[in-house]
Amino acid sequence: MRFKIHSSYNHRGGADAMHMLCGELSAQGQYAAMVYGPEADPLPILEPFASMYGIANRETRKENRDEEDTVQVMPAGWGPNWYQYDPDTPSCLKFSGEGNYRSTKVMYWLGIGIWQDWEREVDAPIDPSHPNLKRCLHACGSQRAYDFLVNSGEVDPSTVFFLRDFTDPLFIHGEEEIAEAKREAVVLYNPTKGMEHTERIMALLHGVRFVPLVNMSHQQMRDWGLRSRVYIDFGPFGGREKMHREMSVCGCTVITGDEGSSANPIDVPNGRRKFHRLAGHYDYLAVREQVLYDLKNHRDAITEPHMVAYREGVRSERHLFRSDVGEMIALISTANNVQRL
Repeated sequence: MRFKIHSSYNHRGGADAMHMLCGELSAQGQYAAMVYGPEADPLPILEPFASMYGIANRETRKENRDEEDTVQVMPAGWGPNWYQYDPDTPSCLKFSGEGNYRSTKVMYWLGIGIWQDWEREVDAPIDPSHPNLKRCLHACGSQRAYDFLVNSGEVDPSTVFFLRDFTDPLFIHGEEEIAEAKREAVVLYNPTKGMEHTERIMALLHGVRFVPLVNMSHQQMRDWGLRSRVYIDFGPFGGREKMHREMSVCGCTVITGDEGSSANPIDVPNGRRKFHRLAGHYDYLAVREQVLYDLKNHRDAITEPHMVAYREGVRSERHLFRSDVGEMIALISTANNVQRL
């Protein structure tokens, strides 16, 4: 089999996961190539991931062919776009060759939110009844994605499996290193999601230093994670949220809302530090008290059982990802389970 991994372009976590998959498939003896398009080389946002995972094989969509021995892995957000062959649209996901239904196609559900309908040039809600989804296998990066597909009643559960990415080893630290890190009373936050809630919390915490995790290298983010005490994020979560896991395993407590994937205890397992909305709002005073407690009592906070378990889960992700990839290869290789398109 020849795996063709189509890169996600506009999200750090998605691009990381696609390149990660390509690297792991190669490590397990499969031919795997990243497919970019139409540019021959990855965009600047993608090159670090190509280097990080030692991607040897690169193609463009102009070179990509829809053949029987290939497995096309695509971000699920591209769902509606591959079903028509269009040789005159190189920037769109249209396969070369005589037909469009020869390869095995895998939708990689990096998150649940919206998908891009390039035919109409709009973003639209995901429609689980879309005929494309019935022609695919479905790799789920989160419990939320798995539940969404299986419970939809539209997708055959036998075509759905887990493919959970792992956190960059740069962020992985042991308990002793976390305990010995010299920390400041700093609260980190994600400025790209849920800022209407974050700003209300910040307004209640005069004198507390807040640092946005934006326009930073991985090294800079890791350094802030090790020197800070709290990470907050009240955005809508499409998947397991890479930044949550990174800051957790650096030794910050993680305080979130309950939107999206955070609504279940598997994708974001931060226990009592998960606040629930009422009529679209959170109890901001209660969040304020939790932030102040964690800043003052950081050592006690990070040794609470659910915070320890969160970090242990992040540390085990790489082994779990290898297992998930192996199971995906076996599923596709087993003739009676493959759904040829």
